[in-house]
Amino acid sequence: MSTPATLSPPLASDTDDLADVLVIGGGPAGAWAALGAAASGARSVVLVDKGYCGTSGATAPTNTGTWYVTPEGAARERAIEARFARSGGLAHREWMARFIEATWTQINQLAAWGYPFPVDDSDLQYRANLSRGNRMLAVARALRRGPVYAVLDRAGPEIQRWLRDGQPNCFLPHDRLGLDPFTQRFPVTLRSEGTVRGSGGIRVLDDECATSVPGLYAAGDAASRELIVGASSGGGSPNAAWAISSGTWAGRAAARFRAGLGDSAAARPVRAAGTVGLRPGGTAGGLGAREVIDLVQQEMLPLDKNLFRRGDQLEASVERLEGAWRDASAHLRAAGVAQVRAREAAALLATARFCYRSALARAESRGLHQRTDLPDTDPEQAHCLTTGGLSSIWVAPRRLPDQRLSSAPHQGDLA
Repeated sequence: MSTPATLSPPLASDTDDLADVLVIGGGPAGAWAALGAAASGARSVVLVDKGYCGTSGATAPTNTGTWYVTPEGAARERAIEARFARSGGLAHREWMARFIEATWTQINQLAAWGYPFPVDDSDLQYRANLSRGNRMLAVARALRRGPVYAVLDRAGPEIQRWLRDGQPNCFLPHDRLGLDPFTQRFPVTLRSEGTVRGSGGIRVLDDECATSVPGLYAAGDAASRELIVGASSGGGSPNAAWAISSGTWAGRAAARFRAGLGDSAAARPVRAAGTVGLRPGGTAGGLGAREVIDLVQQEMLPLDKNLFRRGDQLEASVERLEGAWRDASAHLRAAGVAQVRAREAAALLATARFCYRSALARAESRGLHQRTDLPDTDPEQAHCLTTGGLSSIWVAPRRLPDQRLSSAPHQGDLA
């Protein structure tokens, strides 16, 4: 039985040691990227995380299922077609097939390493979960009329035990409140999770999850997964498959990239690219980091602005966000550790501009993108949208299902 490759211990902060591969983020995608890099020959792999590896990402607190589909019969074909039907016609069947196969392989590898998967009544390991349909929009529409409550009163004792064993974290808040969700109603609401449940993120350019920056690879929630979910939400199972597969491929590719550099790796020129929040163009003053974050939340969190979209509201939000970007570009600055918060604020502001510029460019309703002023789906807009730039945002259509991936039509500037 093979075992995972051994990763390097943490590097001391006061040394000049170099890592062959640096992985940022300790969720499932980051963990698989680190393992993939180490298994592909990288001599030193360093994984950094704001917390602890294994506690980051969406999977640790939510116990998501996995898109684990047997190769026997037509199971995979059915899974692909079901997912494609929910994608708004924007997913890519070839990539879905790749992800299902890679996830099957890696989950089986986990079993070979000795991971204690639960067993069913026949003493067989259970390595997957069912992916339910997305009911977010129905809940959101109800929330516009008032509070929404639920009660799990149709679950018998056996189902109740199964739910608690499978999703213990979901019941912890109820237990702390002394509330029995199987007999008492509890409030239901929506959470703004960014790319955790969506399909946006850094665009991958090839089968190895490379980006337009040489040596930089994207995986998991940081990478755009429209290749397998299109215009819909990934949900637990496909998102878990995306993390496992994209992480593995990105880690392997990063190790190969480092090997190709040879002795020149440490001699590559490095230039400072960041400006907003680090090196603004004007004098001190203007909006601070907290004020920028508050402004972004005011424009992005309300359901009637972001989920149920309307052209005039989008244009008004864009105008306010663009004004804040000009202010931040000239004035947003901080010193020491506070620079982290300033850069986070700048990133939130840039992402909000990407989102709403793209929303204006998609003059229809498709998947999770709902325009109340344009409620119909337009067959002529069966394409993805790529966006970028910072001082000036660009949005360009990009077709996926019937052609292979191509390079981005524009090169965005760096913030």
